[in-house]
Amino acid sequence: MPEASLPGGYYENDVTLELNAPPYGKIYYTTDGSAPSKNSIPYDGGIRITDRSDEPNVYHSIQNVVKDWKEYTPDPTPVKKGTVIRAVYISDWGSRSEILTQTYFVGLQPPEHGYTLSLVFEDEDVFGEDGIYVTGKAYDAWY
Repeated sequence: MPEASLPGGYYENDVTLELNAPPYGKIYYTTDGSAPSKNSIPYDGGIRITDRSDEPNVYHSIQNVVKDWKEYTPDPTPVKKGTVIRAVYISDWGSRSEILTQTYFVGLQPPEHGYTLSLVFEDEDVFGEDGIYVTGKAYDAWY
């Protein structure tokens, strides 16, 4: 599995993440929480991690996560966001490492009381047509 130069967590300012792995292979990574593969970004040097809070909301803006979603309008105000880095090492002969997963929060303060939980999932499994967090096709057709 690739090794990260910085542990996931809270950082006051932008950081550059370095990844290391054995020779005779390549590291591939993603920055959106999806599982990395040979089709992902090939690692060739530091990954700059910045405050993403001003980027458009993605999951926060999904409507059909509440029962009366046709009447629901999500708040468009940007929410605090982290960056999920997932990386895999693929050797020259095709063997794959376990996936490294780290979550970074830049420009945000950790909670004063309690903990932060970072859930990493494939979008479709949670918010797709058959996702576990949406009302679902049968409800949507009835509604």
